[in-house]
Amino acid sequence: MSASRDPWARAILEQNRRWLLAWFLAATGDPARAEDLVQDVFTEAVRNAERFDPSKSFGAWLRGIARNLLLMSHRDSRRRVLSVDPAVLGRLDEAAARSEALHAVPDYAELRQTILRECMQALPERSRSVLAMKYGDGRGSREIAKTTGLQVGAVDMLLSRSRRALQDCVSRKLTSVRHG
Repeated sequence: MSASRDPWARAILEQNRRWLLAWFLAATGDPARAEDLVQDVFTEAVRNAERFDPSKSFGAWLRGIARNLLLMSHRDSRRRVLSVDPAVLGRLDEAAARSEALHAVPDYAELRQTILRECMQALPERSRSVLAMKYGDGRGSREIAKTTGLQVGAVDMLLSRSRRALQDCVSRKLTSVRHG
């Protein structure tokens, strides 16, 4: 199933999108440029998916693509100075690698998806339904509001609370797996 149709794959991509956005924002100081670069990373990752070694860290692979794209973007632009010293970017990369290593367990991706499914089942039916419409079907808040009879603000609040509940649940369960 493609990432666009698989809510679990979309959740993993969203998690990586967030740290990539923060990394590029720190590097460029430009939110629009940072967002463009994040999209470029995922485009390159999809284009070169056959080069990814599943026995290695997905995050490290994405960070390598991000680093290369940032350097190419800087070289191709007329700007001669990065917003952040390359040594700082190196430290950000090391911090991301340490964080990723803390979460590394055998079959981590499969374990995380299993835990995410368990946590989804623990949510109320309405939350599961709205999350499925948003991430499974790719619907916007207005369309979900029309389908459910909720106000757009209520849909957004339900999505926010549901994502937070999932994040807390997954984090709690992964911590218990890592620490026995």
